[in-house]
Amino acid sequence: MNVLIVDDEPIIRQVLRTMIDWESEGLAWYGEAEDGLEAWDALQKGEIDIVVTDILMPRMDGLELVRKLEQEQLDVAVVVLSCLDDFQVVKEAMKHGAGDYILKPTMEPEGLTVVLHEAKEALVRKRTEAAERNRWREQLEQSRPTQTGLYLRRLLEEEPPLEKDEQLRSLCGTNSTDTAAFVSCMIHLSSDLNWSSASGAFPDAIALMSWTERQGMVLYLDSAAAQDITAHVRGQLQAHGGPRVSAGEVDRPHFFISSVSGIHNLVELQAALEQHQLEWERYFYAGSADTARDGRLPQEEKHNLLRALAAANSEAALHWLREIAHRIAAERPQVARVYAFYQELLSLAAAFAQQYNEALDLETYEEAYLHSDSVPNHLQLEPLAQFTESAILHLITLQSGMGSDVMTSRNPFIRKAYEYMQAHYHLPVSTTDIADHVRLSRSYLSDLYSKETGEPLSEALTRIRMQAAKRMLQDGSRKVYEIAEAVGFHDAKAFAKTFKKLVGCTPKEFVDRE
Repeated sequence: MNVLIVDDEPIIRQVLRTMIDWESEGLAWYGEAEDGLEAWDALQKGEIDIVVTDILMPRMDGLELVRKLEQEQLDVAVVVLSCLDDFQVVKEAMKHGAGDYILKPTMEPEGLTVVLHEAKEALVRKRTEAAERNRWREQLEQSRPTQTGLYLRRLLEEEPPLEKDEQLRSLCGTNSTDTAAFVSCMIHLSSDLNWSSASGAFPDAIALMSWTERQGMVLYLDSAAAQDITAHVRGQLQAHGGPRVSAGEVDRPHFFISSVSGIHNLVELQAALEQHQLEWERYFYAGSADTARDGRLPQEEKHNLLRALAAANSEAALHWLREIAHRIAAERPQVARVYAFYQELLSLAAAFAQQYNEALDLETYEEAYLHSDSVPNHLQLEPLAQFTESAILHLITLQSGMGSDVMTSRNPFIRKAYEYMQAHYHLPVSTTDIADHVRLSRSYLSDLYSKETGEPLSEALTRIRMQAAKRMLQDGSRKVYEIAEAVGFHDAKAFAKTFKKLVGCTPKEFVDRE
């Protein structure tokens, strides 16, 4: 495998070139570059397998080079050269595809050899897996139902589509004199199941049509045996492997199927597509509508939310999040536009939060909320809105420094319990309600939460309420009894007593002191 060394110091490049016997290690010294720009030019030839790059260089530094390699999806392994004081940059490089790093001050031949061999093995595995995936995809694309579906899509995109019955029947391999019609099923997927893998679940299909990685259509002969075609398709999908449900996801639907029967020609198939889209919109919005509205998106509410986020104001943020969901439900924009809107919102929220606190570590947020499937995984508006609430509360928690250990916990029950408390502290919820939400017993969740965070669950809920109460008292626009109700207390005296116990003074004394 060919190795390229990238460093602006000639002495470092010389040391690396002579430190090991490249040929005996099964590697080849391809060459060297003095910065990322020169390395990028060399990479365009497609002959390099492993890049060993410094971080700080003129023109294009190592981090920018790593990002460019990730963006362009070049098939190379990357090892980063690091000094002791730039580990944060190294960490960022590894988030963008670098496989390992070497510390310059302690660099030894044995260590360099080990790192290069690990990079080589990882690249071989990656290429082998990619070749397997490509071979599998080629076999799938060559199957008759898939080929039929591809051709049908091309015909449907013509203006106007052909009308003769025979065109559809002959294309699907049925007798041209047969009077039987067709039935179509549109499938929307979430979770870890995509159309490329799911399309193998329908061996009796006449045609398979893919629209996106999460959406496809299956065409069957419309016969007596296919009367309950939706149940048939659901059974095939689940038997094929179905979506796996993770902890905390039990309430979220993982696929949606709609069917249209009585299709005789391409015009009727086109009409079926429109009907499928309408059914999908109905399902997403959990309501009935005869026609799609495709109304406006709540841009003004989005800006208000971002302002609340900048101030780390969870009450205002939750208010505007719910206004956004309410406005979307009323306007009913196309689902694709809603997905794009929420995806942009989550990205903007992260950017806003970091703008006001450059030291903010967003790794857990990005892992949980910014991967490409995070928004389309939610097939209905309500769970999507709840997911977004969790994301924004996660950001505000990171901003405030409160609960950061909770939000980085690997235990989904702990994170879900904390997010529930953040979202519902204004209601008279108890630890039993929290346990019911995460589907654990109250005693088990209390023990788990205390063991994981060092804080009893009931005390965490009270602390969250008192933090919110302090913000409201500082604002000065509400009376104490109103604040008590706003943080889940029906009794203002009980609120004042709890406040004094935790804060060390009465609400009035707190206001005077502030």
